[in-house]
Amino acid sequence: MPPKEKVTRQQIVNAVVQLVRERGIDAVNARAVAQHLGCSTHPIFRQFAGMTELKNAAIAEALSVYHRFIDEYAANHDKKSLWQGVAYVKFAECESNLFKLIFMSDVISYGNLNDLKYGVDETTKIIESFMSLGGIDRETAYRLHLSVWMYAHGLASLIATNRVSLTDAELSKALLECYKANIRYLKGE
Repeated sequence: MPPKEKVTRQQIVNAVVQLVRERGIDAVNARAVAQHLGCSTHPIFRQFAGMTELKNAAIAEALSVYHRFIDEYAANHDKKSLWQGVAYVKFAECESNLFKLIFMSDVISYGNLNDLKYGVDETTKIIESFMSLGGIDRETAYRLHLSVWMYAHGLASLIATNRVSLTDAELSKALLECYKANIRYLKGE
């Protein structure tokens, strides 16, 4: 029976995610991960075929962190507001390096705006919320979602890169104004 691994695969992935949180993805290399774990690089390469495989596992874990953040935020806020956009921007504020890894790198890419419009995991909940709030059909709700998401992504990117700082009230007001302007436009008012 082989000896029990002292450093597990999950511990290595968690170390990479922690390094990304602290210093960004560019700081991640085998030596930095090993130093963070207090071991040599050998356990890393026993668990992973290379750094690409390790980074992919860490990206999957970062996406899990993002989804947990969104779910926790949703559980504590009124779902009849623009909580999705606010949560997205708050994630950029609270986890700026993870946000940059997931949403400001080539980790997730879409071919065009239609792919983006239909490709977000939370889209179904958002679309249903927009349909009921705005009294609009599904296609119009998708278009509204895309417009509001692009605006939220711009704000989140500015916040993640420390170019802008917004209070929760300012953020909510900005997203609500974007929503209202777009709903009026889409309804032809």
